[in-house]
Amino acid sequence: MSRRLLLPLLLLLPLPAWAHDVIHQVTQGQATVVAVGFADGNPLDFSAFELYRGDETIPFAVGRTDAAGRVVFIPDQPGPWRVKVWSDDGHGGDFKLTVASPNTPSTPAPTTV
Repeated sequence: MSRRLLLPLLLLLPLPAWAHDVIHQVTQGQATVVAVGFADGNPLDFSAFELYRGDETIPFAVGRTDAAGRVVFIPDQPGPWRVKVWSDDGHGGDFKLTVASPNTPSTPAPTTV
Protein backbone atom coordinates (compact mmCIF):
# COMPACT_ATOMS: atom_id res chain seq x y z
CA MET A 1 0.00 0.00 0.00
CA SER A 2 2.74 2.48 0.89
CA ARG A 3 4.52 1.82 -2.42
CA ARG A 4 1.38 2.82 -4.29
CA LEU A 5 1.42 6.17 -2.53
CA LEU A 6 5.14 6.77 -2.97
CA LEU A 7 5.14 7.22 -6.75
CA PRO A 8 2.32 9.82 -6.85
CA LEU A 9 3.98 11.71 -4.02
CA LEU A 10 7.31 11.72 -5.87
CA LEU A 11 5.59 13.11 -8.94
CA LEU A 12 4.31 16.03 -6.88
CA LEU A 13 7.83 17.12 -5.94
CA PRO A 14 8.95 20.31 -7.68
CA LEU A 15 11.15 20.05 -10.73
CA PRO A 16 14.80 20.91 -10.27
CA ALA A 17 15.39 24.65 -10.01
CA TRP A 18 17.80 24.63 -12.97
CA ALA A 19 14.92 23.84 -15.31
CA HIS A 20 13.92 27.52 -15.09
CA ASP A 21 17.37 29.10 -14.85
CA VAL A 22 17.87 31.73 -17.53
CA ILE A 23 21.31 31.95 -19.10
CA HIS A 24 22.81 34.31 -21.65
CA GLN A 25 25.72 34.54 -24.07
CA VAL A 26 27.12 37.77 -25.51
CA THR A 27 28.75 38.10 -28.93
CA GLN A 28 30.20 41.38 -30.17
CA GLY A 29 30.91 42.33 -33.76
CA GLN A 30 29.29 44.98 -35.91
CA ALA A 31 26.36 44.56 -33.52
CA THR A 32 26.13 43.20 -30.00
CA VAL A 33 24.07 40.02 -29.71
CA VAL A 34 22.74 38.76 -26.38
CA ALA A 35 21.30 35.24 -26.76
CA VAL A 36 18.97 34.40 -23.88
CA GLY A 37 17.55 30.99 -23.05
CA PHE A 38 16.78 28.43 -20.41
CA ALA A 39 19.39 26.08 -18.98
CA ASP A 40 17.74 23.22 -20.88
CA GLY A 41 18.63 24.90 -24.20
CA ASN A 42 15.25 26.39 -25.10
CA PRO A 43 15.44 30.07 -26.11
CA LEU A 44 13.44 32.85 -24.51
CA ASP A 45 11.85 33.44 -27.90
CA PHE A 46 9.64 36.46 -28.55
CA SER A 47 10.12 37.64 -24.95
CA ALA A 48 9.97 41.29 -23.89
CA PHE A 49 13.25 43.10 -23.24
CA GLU A 50 14.54 46.46 -22.07
CA LEU A 51 18.07 47.63 -22.82
CA TYR A 52 19.82 50.26 -20.69
CA ARG A 53 23.11 52.18 -20.91
CA GLY A 54 25.09 52.01 -17.66
CA ASP A 55 22.95 53.13 -14.73
CA GLU A 56 20.39 55.03 -16.80
CA THR A 57 16.75 54.50 -15.84
CA ILE A 58 15.21 55.24 -19.24
CA PRO A 59 15.67 52.35 -21.70
CA PHE A 60 17.93 52.81 -24.73
CA ALA A 61 15.68 50.30 -26.52
CA VAL A 62 12.67 48.09 -25.83
CA GLY A 63 11.27 45.23 -27.84
CA ARG A 64 11.00 41.47 -28.10
CA THR A 65 13.66 38.84 -28.62
CA ASP A 66 13.68 37.06 -31.97
CA ALA A 67 12.77 33.40 -32.58
CA ALA A 68 16.22 32.33 -31.32
CA GLY A 69 15.90 34.38 -28.10
CA ARG A 70 18.35 37.09 -29.23
CA VAL A 71 18.52 40.79 -28.41
CA VAL A 72 20.56 42.51 -31.14
CA PHE A 73 21.67 46.12 -30.86
CA ILE A 74 24.32 48.55 -32.05
CA PRO A 75 25.69 50.34 -28.98
CA ASP A 76 26.39 54.06 -29.27
CA GLN A 77 29.04 54.09 -26.55
CA PRO A 78 31.45 51.72 -24.81
CA GLY A 79 31.03 50.69 -21.20
CA PRO A 80 28.43 48.94 -19.10
CA TRP A 81 25.05 47.95 -20.48
CA ARG A 82 22.13 46.12 -18.91
CA VAL A 83 19.55 43.85 -20.54
CA LYS A 84 16.32 42.82 -18.81
CA VAL A 85 14.40 40.00 -20.50
CA TRP A 86 11.20 38.33 -19.35
CA SER A 87 8.68 35.91 -20.82
CA ASP A 88 4.91 36.17 -20.60
CA ASP A 89 4.90 33.62 -17.76
CA GLY A 90 7.35 35.67 -15.69
CA HIS A 91 10.62 33.84 -16.31
CA GLY A 92 13.54 36.05 -17.19
CA GLY A 93 16.81 37.61 -16.27
CA ASP A 94 18.61 40.86 -15.64
CA PHE A 95 22.10 40.80 -17.18
CA LYS A 96 24.99 43.25 -17.16
CA LEU A 97 27.56 43.32 -19.94
CA THR A 98 30.44 45.53 -20.99
CA VAL A 99 30.81 46.81 -24.53
CA ALA A 100 34.50 47.22 -25.33
CA SER A 101 34.09 49.76 -28.11
CA PRO A 102 31.09 50.26 -30.32
CA ASN A 103 31.63 50.09 -34.03
CA THR A 104 31.30 53.42 -35.73
CA PRO A 105 28.92 53.41 -38.65
CA SER A 106 30.61 53.49 -42.01
CA THR A 107 30.13 56.51 -44.21
CA PRO A 108 28.92 55.71 -47.70
CA ALA A 109 31.46 56.37 -50.41
CA PRO A 110 30.71 59.46 -52.50
CA THR A 111 29.24 58.75 -55.87
CA THR A 112 29.82 60.69 -59.04
CA VAL A 113 27.39 60.97 -61.85
